[in-house]
Amino acid sequence: MELFNEKEKDKIIIYKHFYEPSIPFKGWIHNCFLCNSITSRYQRYLDSKKYYVIVCKNCSEKFNNKPYAVIKKYILKNNLK
Repeated sequence: MELFNEKEKDKIIIYKHFYEPSIPFKGWIHNCFLCNSITSRYQRYLDSKKYYVIVCKNCSEKFNNKPYAVIKKYILKNNLK
């Protein structure tokens, strides 16, 4: 699984996805960043008004306001603005 992003108005949504031609890439259902369960929910990354990450309901509290090196590296590597 790899990280990808989609722009939605003024938001950048970061999510995990299998890079496989048979699985739809665009859409609203993806894997939770933490547990890989299927979800359409997302929440702010570090209280940012710009960056959001796909996180399921069960992992929401674990994810809340915690920095993740993988996400930071992805944002910097892909120059997401």
